[in-house]
Amino acid sequence: KFKKLNMNLFHPQYTEWPDSIFFEFIQYLHMRRYAFSTIGVYGHKIWIFGKILQSYGYDESNNNILIDFDIFKKTLYRYHYELLKKKTSNLQAVSSLNQYIMSWNNFRSWFCLKTNLKATTLKISYFKLPDSKPELLQMKLFSLYLPNDDADYIQLKSWCIFDLLCHAGLRVIEIIKLQLRNFVPEKQALILDTRFKQSRIVYLDSVTTTYLQKYLKLYCDHFEMTTLNPKFPMFTMTSGAAVTYKSVRKIVSEFAAVVFSKKVTPKILRRSCVFHYLTESKDTRAVQELMGYLSLNSVLKYTQYDITPLREELKKAPLRFHWNPKDTF
Repeated sequence: KFKKLNMNLFHPQYTEWPDSIFFEFIQYLHMRRYAFSTIGVYGHKIWIFGKILQSYGYDESNNNILIDFDIFKKTLYRYHYELLKKKTSNLQAVSSLNQYIMSWNNFRSWFCLKTNLKATTLKISYFKLPDSKPELLQMKLFSLYLPNDDADYIQLKSWCIFDLLCHAGLRVIEIIKLQLRNFVPEKQALILDTRFKQSRIVYLDSVTTTYLQKYLKLYCDHFEMTTLNPKFPMFTMTSGAAVTYKSVRKIVSEFAAVVFSKKVTPKILRRSCVFHYLTESKDTRAVQELMGYLSLNSVLKYTQYDITPLREELKKAPLRFHWNPKDTF
């Protein structure tokens, strides 16, 4: 049972144009059981849209101006100007503009449906802040950190999880889905099959491979097994079930406090791993395959944070070169 929505909260005088049309739109959202918070945002932003239209002198003589793309852009610039006058922060302004655009897009779709107009597929894209430089870690700090006691099952398990996140750049969901059959020590690799988001081969270094083999021996002793079932999860909890996202985050927090002396999330580890391999190898296609990205654009976005390699390449092949006019060609 839904509470009765107080429409006056959004439109105190919804009998005037264009508030009467906006009121029908709010009723439609309420009938479709939209969340009250969503209805509140849509109602407030579309009401601002109407007030800006009235300030420009538009009236009810032509309702099609409510869905006119050029007129909406005009109101969008005005709304942006009003936000800047209030000295709104950049992040808050972008969020408000996104909500304003989203509200008008939904209103436009509803109005075209209501009036049997042919709605075009064109929609205004949302605003987006330019990507700031992400937090990156010095991955070489962990390269010097080895487990204190490689005979301790719990400690070695935690170290292996953290190591795969740092050096292999695995996602947390891939750590959870890993099974014993995915580890092939002869090839020093993890073979991720079709159960994963992106099937691929993740090559490991000799240190990771050695400690994973030690971990599997302790794995057999811990669960008192003579042979390992290939379909068993590689990293388990005390109950025998696969580790959870919460437990992996806890392991990352504990190790990061010792190694990096700061709070770190698994996403930061993966991002730092990508940036490290990209700056060292400079082969975007290889990094894409290694990290399991579906698109090359996911790798290219990291290149904007370090222009040193680009500067060096440009020095090798400059566009302008110095020559002596007396030289013959």
